[in-house]
Amino acid sequence: MLPHVSAAREAFEEAGVIGLIAKTPFETYHLRKNVGCGVAMEIPVYTFPMRVTVELQTWPEMDFRQRQWILAGQITEMVESAELRSLLQRFAQSDHSRLKA
Repeated sequence: MLPHVSAAREAFEEAGVIGLIAKTPFETYHLRKNVGCGVAMEIPVYTFPMRVTVELQTWPEMDFRQRQWILAGQITEMVESAELRSLLQRFAQSDHSRLKA
């Protein structure tokens, strides 16, 4: 599966949203993930801008996740990772944050 298609699928499954997604990543950040047996690895996470056109009332992971819309400038207050916080600030100031449907 192509990376942008996978990202769109994740958005549908985790947040119940459908829309237009960029085919190339905006940026990449690194996430420390536990891979089992007490071993953790840093993995790259590719971020894709998406213009949401449909917000579903039900979605696959709705019992495990809560969807919440916030302004781009407010997200950085909710994120612990300095790397991700910096990426989100750059995104909020970019042309990608103003995608047209």
